[in-house]
Amino acid sequence: MWAILWARFSAVAMASVAGLTVSGAWLAWMHVGTFGQLVTTTYRLLLLTKVTLFAGLVGFGAFNQLLLMPRITRLRRAGHTEPALRLAVGHFGRVVAIEASLATGVLLIVGLLSGSARKQAGGGAAEVGLQVLGWGGLLLLGVAVSFAVTARLSRSIASRPLPVAEVRAAEA
Repeated sequence: MWAILWARFSAVAMASVAGLTVSGAWLAWMHVGTFGQLVTTTYRLLLLTKVTLFAGLVGFGAFNQLLLMPRITRLRRAGHTEPALRLAVGHFGRVVAIEASLATGVLLIVGLLSGSARKQAGGGAAEVGLQVLGWGGLLLLGVAVSFAVTARLSRSIASRPLPVAEVRAAEA
């Protein structure tokens, strides 16, 4: 049951990350007009820290999707009967603690982000045109393709046979 719940949660989480990535890129464009505004304003430190923490969250999500979940599936397929929760607890608990810390950091930084680099640099408001919408569409397509590839790769890894030594180590 846990493996099924995690698989379903992974799908929802990937869709959420896609939405956050696209909306975050949109907001960054709205608040940071040029690379110069990003580099010369105090807004940059908070924004770059937030993006770094978010990238860490995505990295841990990839770890779960590409390593942890396929390992549980492979152990099941190899005949391991221990509950999936117990199989995952060793790594999963640590990963969740780190993810929670990173997410807390992101939320704290969001509360500190006020104004924009455009305003700090004395720039004008963002103008939406076809070029901006085109780049946004390409970003959306890129995120969708990357998540589709990740899901396919995860299934591919899960379908490989598990080395006997790894099955025995999990039983110990």
